[in-house]
Amino acid sequence: MSDSHCLSLSLPPARRGWFSVVALTLATFAVVTTEMLPVGLLTPVAAEFRVPQAYVSLMLTIPALVAALCSPLIILFTGRVNRRYLLMTLMLLLMVANICAATATHFSVLVAARIIVGLSIGGIWAIAGGIAVRLVDSRHVALATSLIFAGVAAASVLGIPAGVILGEWVGWRGVFGIMSLFSLAVLLLMLNLPSLPPVQAPVVRDFLTQLRRPVIRTGLLITLLLVTAHFMAFTFVRPLLQRDPQLQAHELSGLLALYGIAGIAGNFVLGLLSGRHLFRAVFCITGGIALSLTGLLLLPAVPVSHTIILTLWGMAYGGVSVTLMNWMIRYSAQAIEITGSLYIAFFNTGIAAGSAVGGIMVSAFSLQGNVIAALICAAIVLILICGFVIRLYRPGRHRQANLDQV
Repeated sequence: MSDSHCLSLSLPPARRGWFSVVALTLATFAVVTTEMLPVGLLTPVAAEFRVPQAYVSLMLTIPALVAALCSPLIILFTGRVNRRYLLMTLMLLLMVANICAATATHFSVLVAARIIVGLSIGGIWAIAGGIAVRLVDSRHVALATSLIFAGVAAASVLGIPAGVILGEWVGWRGVFGIMSLFSLAVLLLMLNLPSLPPVQAPVVRDFLTQLRRPVIRTGLLITLLLVTAHFMAFTFVRPLLQRDPQLQAHELSGLLALYGIAGIAGNFVLGLLSGRHLFRAVFCITGGIALSLTGLLLLPAVPVSHTIILTLWGMAYGGVSVTLMNWMIRYSAQAIEITGSLYIAFFNTGIAAGSAVGGIMVSAFSLQGNVIAALICAAIVLILICGFVIRLYRPGRHRQANLDQV
């Protein structure tokens, strides 16, 4: 009996499979929202613990860095562990981390809690990304995978405004308390996951093979630079917007909510575009982020400018995760779990690098100097994608031959 036939016999009933997809969508939403929350809570956390905002940015840097390290390692070293139990354990850790953050009496406790968050992010995101094939019929795998990653996309654009809005109502500790309850709810949903025994664990050689492919390296480098550029600036979006002395707290919440809505729209619009015209979507994303950063530098700090900038920024960044994941899927050469875990590692490295470098730039120079540095990163991405497309479509050779060299 073939492996594929054995896999088909082990598929859960249709309803249970889709219920599991929904549970994993909520799981990815929970971990990435928890990861993003500190950006919207930067000011109140810094004020309570009396530490510089640049230090508070470690709340974003540390979990992203831990997630980047853990994502491929979990794929490598948990080959014998049932994915159901592993996912539930990681969600339990997320709940504990949020409780620790909500009750922290010292900033170091908050940092320790964020390390646990990073472990959860790296594990859940890495496993959930490639597991749809085991939950639903083969005809629906693409849709199920899109839904699971929609949790990531939604969290990436809603996590920050959610932190600001909820923080105004219940305080920053209350926000982490709410996320611990949400994590508990997702954990309870995961009790209905089917048994997911490991199929086949990759080895280090498989990862090195993918990293040696120029098309994968290019996609990963674009991911790293683009996410770094975004988080260098967006980690400090609250103080950037508050340069306008007339800006009220509820107006800030409204602007970030607008960013979130635009991000959800961008996720679907650019996700659909990337399915047909991948490189056009990457151009649109990079150009939108670059224009937003330019607007922060050149436009006056007034509500109309803020509205335009955050709408464009949200639309552009909302398409990042789905578009660049589509890059990995398109060129994965049937190794989607490996390229997916590498993508997650580079994505989270970008978050860590962006928030860390942003903190250094703000401390050493200014908010504006940090935005200029982020804009330079975005410009490098534009140069990279232009060079890639030119070499990919150069005449006289088959496109696949070009892919092996670009």
